[in-house]
Amino acid sequence: MGRIRQTLLEHTVLSSESTNRLVTPQVATQRAAPHSHYGYGVWIETSANGIRKCFVEGADPGVPFRSSVYSAQKTLLTLLGNTGRALWPLATELEAILSL
Repeated sequence: MGRIRQTLLEHTVLSSESTNRLVTPQVATQRAAPHSHYGYGVWIETSANGIRKCFVEGADPGVPFRSSVYSAQKTLLTLLGNTGRALWPLATELEAILSL
């Protein structure tokens, strides 16, 4: 599931209080999903059932990156690319294929 996620869940780096603050929506961004909310250092996509995923992402020319945690499914999906914006549609397609 990924060492970072496991470390967060086991509260070996951050306390449970700090971890909960990290993954709790702090700001509604008024942007479309998945960028609808922001926590402390992570994007948070919400749904009618609560938090759908928490993720970090970034890009420089030719090096896009997104790592998402889907807590309900206990799944970590990390994507790296080497072309501009091709990664974002691929992430959406993989989420659909994997039922995330």
